[in-house]
This record gives sequence, structure tokens and C-alpha cells, in this order.
Amino acid sequence: MKKRVVIAALAMAFVMSGCSLNDYNEGLDEANELVSGVVDAVGELANESGALSEIKDNVKDSINEEVTESVKETVREAGKQAAGAVTDSVKDAASKALSDATSKAVTDAASQAVSDVASQALSAAEDSEGGILSSAEDIELTNTDGKGKNYSFKYDGQEYTAIYTTDNWKIKNSYKILSETDQIIICQALIDEHPVHGKDMVSFRTAEDMAYEWQIHNMAYVFIRDDDDLKNHAKDVDFDPEDQGMTMEEFYKSRTGKDLDIGDILGDN
Repeated sequence: MKKRVVIAALAMAFVMSGCSLNDYNEGLDEANELVSGVVDAVGELANESGALSEIKDNVKDSINEEVTESVKETVREAGKQAAGAVTDSVKDAASKALSDATSKAVTDAASQAVSDVASQALSAAEDSEGGILSSAEDIELTNTDGKGKNYSFKYDGQEYTAIYTTDNWKIKNSYKILSETDQIIICQALIDEHPVHGKDMVSFRTAEDMAYEWQIHNMAYVFIRDDDDLKNHAKDVDFDPEDQGMTMEEFYKSRTGKDLDIGDILGDN
């Protein structure tokens, strides 16, 4: 689970903190240095982040203490503290993406590089973490009302409730389930029972894209402050056609009607 949760969190933190590479005029070399520092910082997070709550604390502390300075200094410091790094090929790809960019495009290119690098770095964490399920049968999905609406399933010694309405599945307290591998198995069991249409209302949602939405909900639950009404909504993932492929920023705006601000995550607003 940590992989795409931290990917989106890192991308949001750097982009929405108000920092811009356009503030610096030291050329593309500094942009490349930024990406290299991010590579190392992400590697450190992949090695040390053991739980979602710890990820929140690490990101919050880093932003509060360092973002008020410069992007350059922030990433250099993170780079010094980093213990790991991802493959050289990822660094090279990020550097190449930046080398042809104009000054205006550097920020966008660097943001994409952060996301790509994070994906590479955190995939190793997923490989080592794995899940506890081997098949859909392990969760013992049961229709408790005999009407195809209310279901229960078992996971890691706990019982969960899943509710089906037309083109919608909702899982109560889904935030407790962190493994993406297991999320995919659970989602497959649900859509084997009742498929859910995709956004185009022609295709059907897959277990993989539903698991990605689940991660977005989990990320919102971790990073959004406790007194925000969205916090309570995020703890129960619900899969419907409209939310297919939705990003964290889109999720937040669809539920609140406003753009996501870094202060909303850290509780500073």
C-alpha cells in the first residue's frame, strides 16, 4: 500500500507547497540536482516508512521545517539524510526529461520525475511487503441479507461490511486494509459478485483500478486533518463509475468543492 500512497503524497507536497523552480535562475543543472535529491529522499522513505501514520508525520515535519526555505536546500537536506537510492536508469530518465525543458516547463517536468522516481522506489517496498491473501476464497465473502445488497468478509482476523447498490460497492472501515495486493483480491471478489461500470458506462471497472481508488481514500484518511468532514468519508471506500481514475486532488475537490491546499493536509489553515 505504501507505494502509490507515498507517490501521491510526495508529488502533492512538492507541487502544492508553493515552491517553484522558476524562482531560481541557476539553470537546468540545479533542476537535475533537485531530481537526484528527490531520488535519494524517496529511497529513504521506501526503506523507513513502516505505517501510514509514520508517513504523515515524516512528510509533515519535512514540509514544516524545510519548505519555508528553498526547494534547492530542502532537497539537498533530504538527500543528505537519505540512505537508499533507486536505479540509475530512473535518474537518467528524469535528467533527460529536464534537459530539453524550458524554464517555464521545469517545474512540471520535475513533478513528473518525482512521481516516476517514487513509483520505482516504492515498488520494492510492495514486493517485500506483499499481502496475506492467496485467493478471493480467503475472505469468505457472504451475502448476509440474501438480497444481494449487504455482504460481509473476513480479513486479518476482522470482519468487514461491504454494501452493494446499483453500480456501487462500499467497504466500511476500508482504511484498515493497507496491502494493495490484498485490495486487488478483495475488489476482484466484489466485482465477481456484482460488476461496476467504468466512467464511460460501457466498460467495467477492474480490480486494479478499484484498488488505486482505495489507495486514494486511504491517503486522504491519513493526510487530511481529523476535524475535516472529509476524514470520516475517506475511511469507507466506495467504488462507482464516476470516481474511476480520480486523483487525490480531484477526489478532494469533488467532495469539498475547493482545490486542495497543503495547509488542508497539515492543518495550518
